[in-house]
Amino acid sequence: MTPRQILQAAARGDIAALTLALNADPGALNRNSPHPYWGGEAAPIHLAAEWGQTDTVKFLLGFGATPNPDSSIYDHWTPLQIAIHRDRAPVIELLLAAGAERTVWAAAALGDLAAVEQRLALIHEPSGPNGATALHFANTVPVAELLLANGARLDAKDKYGRTPAEMVSSYGARYREAALFLTGKAGEMDYVRAVTIGEIDIVRDLYDPAKQVIHLAALHGHAAIVEFLLEKGAGPDAGYALHMAARNGHIDAARVLIAHGADLDLKDGMHQSTPLGWAEFHGQTHMVAFLRNPVH
Repeated sequence: MTPRQILQAAARGDIAALTLALNADPGALNRNSPHPYWGGEAAPIHLAAEWGQTDTVKFLLGFGATPNPDSSIYDHWTPLQIAIHRDRAPVIELLLAAGAERTVWAAAALGDLAAVEQRLALIHEPSGPNGATALHFANTVPVAELLLANGARLDAKDKYGRTPAEMVSSYGARYREAALFLTGKAGEMDYVRAVTIGEIDIVRDLYDPAKQVIHLAALHGHAAIVEFLLEKGAGPDAGYALHMAARNGHIDAARVLIAHGADLDLKDGMHQSTPLGWAEFHGQTHMVAFLRNPVH
């Protein structure tokens, strides 16, 4: 198997193929290769963690994979940080049990106040994933308060120009309290931010028909906001909203969109794939089952 094929096998959870490949080339276990789908270079355990392939992560660790492979050439996204980012709870548990390093960025994303406190000397380092600081990953108010009290900057920006409040808000309801806290501190609340976090009362107050945001509501699973925007005249296919819901497995949002006429066969402009294709690619098994037999 080529390095690309090995990484693809890890992403889809093909343990049989990985067994053959790693027996033939044991060095591939911890070797970084160009990511088969986007930038950077990753090891097989990065891909398995990214796609939430719990059994594959367990297999790779049992085969001798390190839970701490070189992540510097994957923009400092460690397998643990990716698993947290993707909300892969069983994978997080496996990696921590295997000795995955709780970096300050991972500790902040885990809401591990004690671990963050032990690593305060690193909180200003912009060398986390995407060139971000620890505050960009604070998933609880106490963690955010601790970081701010020790000099973390609200105006720090990652490689994409996002502030901590903007990055934390991108996690939607998962980091809701921290997002509201940081957004309030930074004075950054606006219509788009309210949609992303899921604050429907603020969305109603700040409603702006000129801004297309239904795809953001769908991406983060805010079904009530999706419903509100549809009632206001948003198109159910705007921004490939059903694709966005499918990507993150938000069945309630998808159900609302379909009930309002979202096109199940619509293909996106970049990948020429349907919502079902997106759900399959991102490993959203429950969404795959729903889209194959949607209940209106």
